[in-house]
Amino acid sequence: MPLVQAYQCPQTKKLFSLEQRARYQVHLKRVAHERYTKRMMAREAAEQEIFLQDTLWSLSSIGEIEAWFVSNVRWLERNALRSCGYRRASKEPKPLSFACFELDVKWSGYVYNSHAAPRGGVINWSHRDPSKPSSYPGYTGSVRYSLSDPDHGLGSSIFRGTLIHTGSGGGGAECEYSVSMFDDDWPGLKAMRVLSA
Repeated sequence: MPLVQAYQCPQTKKLFSLEQRARYQVHLKRVAHERYTKRMMAREAAEQEIFLQDTLWSLSSIGEIEAWFVSNVRWLERNALRSCGYRRASKEPKPLSFACFELDVKWSGYVYNSHAAPRGGVINWSHRDPSKPSSYPGYTGSVRYSLSDPDHGLGSSIFRGTLIHTGSGGGGAECEYSVSMFDDDWPGLKAMRVLSA
């Protein structure tokens, strides 16, 4: 049996003949870049989780949450750009501020989980699976906001990862979306509601 020599990528196990050395090197660089990007995104996601846990999710009133959004518009803008594609996030966005921000929600024992669920919970699309819960306690309502730049194009992406789950609605100069927030994701709100009951 003749001996065959080739390059093999240690990550993907893809083979390249000795004549394809340049393609092999390009492949290795691409794989290394993908691994680096995944590690960087995972690190940033972990940092984001800590930041939100310390600053947002522990707040104990809707008014405090509204104030948090108004004072953290720069972070929200970067978050929206990251969620739209990491390469776009490397560009410095225009400074924005909220012209208005209103979170109009009411507590309900039945916040449907057909599109979103609390951390650790399950989504039950259109309540099709009777073995899964069809709702969780929390808040439902709407969020309305407008930004200083009417052409911001960020829409509901500013809410990604904040545990304010947006539903139907629309963007533009003034944005309005239906929202749901689950009790278990907002321990400060949950504690205040229990104390006031």
